[in-house]
Amino acid sequence: MGSAQEKRVTHSRAQPVELFLALTPPLGAGFPALAAIYLSVRKGRQLVRGLASDPFFLWWWAILLALGLASAAFASDKGTAVVGVVSAALCFWLYAVGRYLIEDPPAFLRWFMRAVGSLAALGVVEALTKVEVVLSLGKQSLVVMSPAHKGTLFGMGGNGLGPFFLYALVYGLGLLALPRGERASARIRRQVEGLLLFAVSAAAIGLLGIRNAIFGALVGTGVLVAGGFAPWVGALAAGGFGALMALYRPLGERIVAVFGAGAEAGRRMVAASALQMIKEHPFLGVGPHNFLVVYERYRNPQELENLGNPHNSFLRFGSEWGLPAAVLFFGWIYWRLWSAWRAAGRGLKVADSAAALKRVLVAVLVGFTGTFMFDDPLFTFFEVLPFWLLLGLLENPAW
Repeated sequence: MGSAQEKRVTHSRAQPVELFLALTPPLGAGFPALAAIYLSVRKGRQLVRGLASDPFFLWWWAILLALGLASAAFASDKGTAVVGVVSAALCFWLYAVGRYLIEDPPAFLRWFMRAVGSLAALGVVEALTKVEVVLSLGKQSLVVMSPAHKGTLFGMGGNGLGPFFLYALVYGLGLLALPRGERASARIRRQVEGLLLFAVSAAAIGLLGIRNAIFGALVGTGVLVAGGFAPWVGALAAGGFGALMALYRPLGERIVAVFGAGAEAGRRMVAASALQMIKEHPFLGVGPHNFLVVYERYRNPQELENLGNPHNSFLRFGSEWGLPAAVLFFGWIYWRLWSAWRAAGRGLKVADSAAALKRVLVAVLVGFTGTFMFDDPLFTFFEVLPFWLLLGLLENPAW
């Protein structure tokens, strides 16, 4: 978890490849994946040494992947199941890149959030104008902006954009509420940046009606308040979303629909099907990425939309991988977040300290896990890529 002695964050320049990796996740998975591959090759020895320094982490993930392969062996579609196990291995690799290969964690985090804030600003423009921009690349095309799927940016629909926006929202609130102590000019710059990130991200989430991001943002904000940051942070977030719901009726209707008896009945039926899969296959599940493959066998005849998705990461992972793997997987995530939270607690009285910024990052990541109850971002690579990079960054010894 880095040095036990807390130190003030220094604002140096990120290395070019690190900067590219920080700026490109909002554009999709391709560019950041290439940057991560380049870093892994160029710093291969450093990566191996880092992994060797934490054998417990290696054993934990080896057991998880072994359970995934055992599940794949009994899956209906073994090829798809193996792809699911490989996807989990990629998450392990991204975590290692963030933990061992990023040389300037504060700068990486800052530029990543600025990139996401720019994406949120574009989302606000899309929500207000409903414009469609398509970039043609020979036989291929990229949807840069479109009103489809609750708003589409760079090929990502609203639910995919939601986790990005909540990252910037919670981080912006954290910048606003960091303990004081630096020079007045630096504090003003930090607070202006935080306010802009919060405002543009909240506006994008609200105008596009992204429910999972609202719940995740409120969870992350609650973590900030619980972590010793100013209580007004929670009032600001709750008041902001409350005002958006009052002023923008479609958002309020979408929030209320979650608790209604009719509008979300299909999702509840799919969730019941997932629970039935877990009941019948508690130890190894139905196979990684095999939920949709076997869904028809468990589908409620009254579920006419054929959603094939429980919109809940816990249910989907548990039904596909089995309960032992689910406990290992989610237990490891929350254990690392809790460990980082406790280790950073001593530095909160130092303005702009590494410890305070780490607690902000913990709140950001816990906020992302808040979306697990209403969606399954863990199963879409471009959505989950930043999470694993930032989770590794949280434990980077270079802080």
